[in-house]
Amino acid sequence: MDSCSLAIEIRDVRAPSHASLTRKTIRAMAGILPREPPVPTDNDPIALLRVPCNVTKVAVAGNRRTKRALIEAELSSSLRSKNHEELAVELALASQRLEDLDIFKKVACEVDIDPEGEKDAVMVSVKLQEKGTHTLSTGTYMQGGEGNVEVSWTMRNMLGNAEKVQSNLSVGHKTSNSFRLEGSQPLFFGSSVKMNGSIFQSVANLVKHSSFTERQRGISFGLASIPDGDGEHEISYEGAWRTVKFEKGSLVCDPSEGGDSFKSSIRHVFNHDTRDDTRVPSSGFLFRSTAELAGIGGDVKFLKNVVDVQARDRDYKMR
Repeated sequence: MDSCSLAIEIRDVRAPSHASLTRKTIRAMAGILPREPPVPTDNDPIALLRVPCNVTKVAVAGNRRTKRALIEAELSSSLRSKNHEELAVELALASQRLEDLDIFKKVACEVDIDPEGEKDAVMVSVKLQEKGTHTLSTGTYMQGGEGNVEVSWTMRNMLGNAEKVQSNLSVGHKTSNSFRLEGSQPLFFGSSVKMNGSIFQSVANLVKHSSFTERQRGISFGLASIPDGDGEHEISYEGAWRTVKFEKGSLVCDPSEGGDSFKSSIRHVFNHDTRDDTRVPSSGFLFRSTAELAGIGGDVKFLKNVVDVQARDRDYKMR
């Protein structure tokens, strides 16, 4: 078969939610290659994937708001592929990275020969379906014996750079309430780093159990790596002003321990998550390590380390 007549197509190549991706697992997921590719023979169709190729054109459709430069940045590694096998795997990885930006409902990549190009020339078509710019959600929950109503509003990709702004308001039926406004920008300055920042305020009514109320107001900002098969890192700074007020006549705590304090801390989080679902996982593994150092200014000093581990096996049976 003439090498110029080969065309391959990748559609809906998706990994389980928050699962780690490697080139080997992508091959199996996409159904393009087996986990261990066989030695090609003259009658082996898999051998066609080793046919050389050279990407000469890229067409993008469906990006009404998203800037083309952002999409091309995610496709850059696939455009350097030397054969159809490399191109198929790299496009599958690029599709997953675009979906991880949380601004697309669907990402589909197609590869076909370039009729105007030279031998082995191919063109890549990317078809996108963008998510809406606004999302509003509401909910109720109980915490500390107090009923709460929560409202969240998310704005995404308004400027076409995959940015996201999210606000969250929670009000309790007593005096507890909280508000948080946060924004994030993935691919910060074209890198594989996400920048995020937030301002927050909360009032916790703990009078029933501990005879005091607590108010916190502060800011935080940090940088996080884009998730990959080796996990993700995040380093952030948080400054928070805390006010504790005890009820008059409280016998639980010493009122002199109340008042104002300021926490200035640096936090590092490492997260490696291969679970198929974050809420009700049936398989996968989670390892999260959080280290926080307070005392860089302010009057609160401590060192705290927290480790979370989860493991699920769909084949495990209780006996």
